Amino acid sequence: MRNLIGKSLIYSGFLLLLIFISCSRKIFIHNNIGILGHGGMGIKSYYPLDSYQSLHKAYTHYEGTEGDVQITKDTILIFWHNSTTPHSSKYIPELNYAKIKKYKYLLKKYNICKVDSFLNLHKDNKIISFDTKTHGCNDTCLHTLANTIYNLVEKHKTENAFFVETNNPKLLNLLAKHKNYILFYYASNLDDALSKLQKTNFEGVSIHYSLLNRNDVKLLHLKGLKVMMWGMKTRKQVKKAISKGADYYQTDAKITIIK
Repeated sequence: MRNLIGKSLIYSGFLLLLIFISCSRKIFIHNNIGILGHGGMGIKSYYPLDSYQSLHKAYTHYEGTEGDVQITKDTILIFWHNSTTPHSSKYIPELNYAKIKKYKYLLKKYNICKVDSFLNLHKDNKIISFDTKTHGCNDTCLHTLANTIYNLVEKHKTENAFFVETNNPKLLNLLAKHKNYILFYYASNLDDALSKLQKTNFEGVSIHYSLLNRNDVKLLHLKGLKVMMWGMKTRKQVKKAISKGADYYQTDAKITIIK
């Protein structure tokens, strides 16, 4: 009988722990706020950033996902953050996709994911944000990158909503010629965002959540800009960022959203 009671108490305690963990991840937000996974499910996820597995899980769990995007020498868009792969010292725009697709990373378990392949399998009308990297990209490359992004979004525009983020002013102006996505300038601070607004065309600001306060966000809203925050690695940081009144948030912490 004592063993039965002991097992029952352990089982009850385990259930309470699961309930506590589940509740601790819940965050209540307004309907007009969008939550995206950062690089998929974030840097704390079991899956590596920008892997298909991580991006897919974020796409299904949140209102969409952000992923780092680069272009290969033969104009294929891939999800990848760093300027090079672990297997080559060359920049991504210097390599053909045929070579890149042979690479596996993180203990050789994951392939680098093509953006088009991901989009072909995800058509639930969610948000996908391209954090567009331009490592090793000259002017010709930038023109090609802008056209490739435009053509890809044009192909999939009825299936999802698209954001494009970049800190490259030339790319912003090239992308601004088309309007099937919302352009976000990847700003280093408020002054940077405001100064670039005078010279480039964009509709939003992408920035680390610690670099703006609520009044800064209000000022950017008065300028007609959307604000997207990132860098939140814990539930507490997500709540702090949300209190600042931005429009979109990229989270590294796995949370459950309730609207």
